[in-house]
Amino acid sequence: MTSGDERAAVAVAELDERVRRMVEAAPAWTDVKRERILALFAADRSSRVVDSDEAAA
Repeated sequence: MTSGDERAAVAVAELDERVRRMVEAAPAWTDVKRERILALFAADRSSRVVDSDEAAA
C-alpha cells in the first residue's frame, strides 16, 4: 500500500465510524431502519472502491 492508499483507508474507516455513530445515536429510528441505512452505506462505499480500482487499472 502506498501512503496515499493508507490515508484513504484511514479516511474511509473514520467516515464509517462517524456514520455508524450517527445512525446509532438517532433515537427515533428503529433497529431495522438503522440496519438498512448501514447496509446501504456499506454497499455504496464498496461500489466506490470497485470503481476506483477499475479506474486505476
